Amino acid sequence: MGEMDDIDRNLMIFITRDPRASYQELAKRLGISRQAVQRRMQSFIYVFSDALRNGASYG
Repeated sequence: MGEMDDIDRNLMIFITRDPRASYQELAKRLGISRQAVQRRMQSFIYVFSDALRNGASYG
């Protein structure tokens, strides 16, 4: 995952506000496909889990 773009930033805001939102709901809010939301979420999970495994801390 490279630099976060506006869609990534907005996705993070939306899931922070409503962590139970479905991919379909998020896609509608962002104006992208459900599959695109799913790919971006998978990228977030990969990046953050990798960072935690390598000793990064958040918060």
